[in-house]
Amino acid sequence: MNYFLRLSFLFSMLTNIVFAQTMHSTVTKSKFSVQLDENTVVRNSEGKRVPYQTVAQMLSSKEYTLDPVRDTDGKITEYKIRAKIADDAGKREVTINKSSHLEHTELNRGEKFPEFALRDMDSNLVRSLDLKGKVLVINFWFSVCKPCLNEMQGLNALAEKYKNRKDVVLIAPTWEKENAIVSFLKSKSFGYVVCPEANELIKALKIIAYPTNVVVSKDGKIFSAYEGGLPGLEQTLEQDIEAVLKQ
Repeated sequence: MNYFLRLSFLFSMLTNIVFAQTMHSTVTKSKFSVQLDENTVVRNSEGKRVPYQTVAQMLSSKEYTLDPVRDTDGKITEYKIRAKIADDAGKREVTINKSSHLEHTELNRGEKFPEFALRDMDSNLVRSLDLKGKVLVINFWFSVCKPCLNEMQGLNALAEKYKNRKDVVLIAPTWEKENAIVSFLKSKSFGYVVCPEANELIKALKIIAYPTNVVVSKDGKIFSAYEGGLPGLEQTLEQDIEAVLKQ
């Protein structure tokens, strides 16, 4: 009798283990959708509110994710933005429903590039008014954007090729603050004129894809624009620059 009781107990234990493993293997990914606009409250790890434009830029890099913050009733009241970790893979997907004015980047060939006044890393003023009649090659980037970093070697080669040309200016606006860029440039070099805190220009063009590269002709109009990291982009940009120089 004891033998059958022990056998029954073992069978019950094995059944529970198999059931638990089956339940674990069929767990689906956790998904939630975020309607991102100016009213969405997103905070960083220090509890400071992050502007929605910056949030969109960070999320577009695929390096960050959002954690919902709920009240005692389980209602989402705000979000916390943080860097992704390996454990996030396969467990959650965040879909961002951007507000209407973030739906696309406004970079249409032949349109006038907006006027701008930026400061470079040496606090020199970089103004579109002073660059009239020159070919502008503009790279929108930020320091933890992997596609941005992947194309940087090619962009540096492009900068080296045109460093002695007074009629070709290569500019790299970013939304990041100067101290973050200073830290980045300690370990990496970038041959473009880097301009931190270029939020007004980024907002004017509705830049949401990184990197974004733009070639502006001598008459101040957009000649070409490329979103996302593209293999061999520096060769394409060189062809565009040469085409504009011949105009």
